[in-house]
Amino acid sequence: MDNLNGTPIYDTEEDLERVLPLVRHGHIPRNYAIEPYGSVHGTFPDDLLIKPENYSAAIKQQREEGSALDQLWIRFGIKSLHQQQTSMCWMFAVMQAILAIRAKAGLPTIYPSPASAALPCMGWSDNGGWSTNGTRWVAEHGYNTVEEWGGSQVKNDRRLYTEENKAKARARRITEWSECRPRSQQQQMSLAIHGRPVAVGYNRLGHAICQLAAIEIEPGSFGARFVDNYGDASWTDEYGMYIMRGNLMIADDAVSPGVVLPTTD
Repeated sequence: MDNLNGTPIYDTEEDLERVLPLVRHGHIPRNYAIEPYGSVHGTFPDDLLIKPENYSAAIKQQREEGSALDQLWIRFGIKSLHQQQTSMCWMFAVMQAILAIRAKAGLPTIYPSPASAALPCMGWSDNGGWSTNGTRWVAEHGYNTVEEWGGSQVKNDRRLYTEENKAKARARRITEWSECRPRSQQQQMSLAIHGRPVAVGYNRLGHAICQLAAIEIEPGSFGARFVDNYGDASWTDEYGMYIMRGNLMIADDAVSPGVVLPTTD
């Protein structure tokens, strides 16, 4: 079951700008002059690239199988994370991707605390960032669960950064990930069709979210379904998702976690 009825579809940045100023964001444009594409974790794997003329058949097969990440998200009853009035969207997008990866692996839903990674990454300041940098931090240091982080997704409490919690975080690292070329719709679509979540950042909107699945909205008209970081907000459906069509979906910073430890709990 697709559950696409009632999912808002946005076509332009102006559409989103009318609702997104209601909340705080935090995506900071990545400086590609200092960190060129491919310098963080290599370039996009050529064997994952899907030709646009093959999108329709591949998306149809994926959705008939029920294997698209948005379908798994709904089937598992996952609740969108909520960044509240913080600037940690760039890490929330990464953590939403981790939730999707665990669902794809058939693992139980264990909610992460994005603050447990974002705050030490930024020296305990609630500063903005970009998701490639967030992914790199989680690949090195991992993250804690909400239960371990004082029951909170956003709490800024350095006393929680104990040696015990650091050790638990290191057991939950990203071990494989792919960086997308900036503003490459084909690479984003290819990852979605392969069942890979993508943490995506948008410079004009100043916001980062998680791309879950490729969608054929009408014959020959493609987009992607994203989960935002504000629960079931007024601009999303009941699952915290919306669809961005065509060029609007193309991100300025895009990174896809592939394998996350542990792989069995």
